[in-house]
Amino acid sequence: MNKVTQAFKYFFSYDFQIYINRIRFETVDKVFVGLAIAFCVFALAVWIAKKVSGNPVTQRLLGRWFIWAGAIGLAGLLWSGARYQLVGLFGTHLAFLILLVVAAVWKLYIIKYMFQLYPVEKAAWEKQQLKERYLAKQK
Repeated sequence: MNKVTQAFKYFFSYDFQIYINRIRFETVDKVFVGLAIAFCVFALAVWIAKKVSGNPVTQRLLGRWFIWAGAIGLAGLLWSGARYQLVGLFGTHLAFLILLVVAAVWKLYIIKYMFQLYPVEKAAWEKQQLKERYLAKQK
C-alpha cells in the first residue's frame, strides 16, 4: 500500500504536474501521445462511418463523435508538440490532464444525447420515411 500512496502523492506533486523533463520524454508522455493518436484514429473511423451511413440522424450523431474525437486528438497532438518543444505551461502534464477532463465532460453530453434524444429522432425519421414510401405509391 505504501507504493500506491507514494505514486498517488507523486501524481499530484509539482514535479509531475508542472515540471517538464528537459532531458527526455517520460513514459507518461508517450502514453499521452498514444492517447492523442488513438483519438485521431477514432475520429477517422467515425468520419468514414458517417460517410457510409445513409441515415441523416445517425450522421448527426456520428458527426458529434467525430468533432469530439478530432478536437481532443488534435489538441493532444498540439500538446505533444508543445511538450517536445518544452513550452512552459502548455507542455505540462497538467495541461493534458485538463484536456482529458474536458474530453470526459464533453463525452457525457454526447452520451446523454445518444441515449435520450437520438432514439426519439431516429424513430421519428423512420416513421417519416415509412410515410413517404407509402404516400409515393398512392400517387
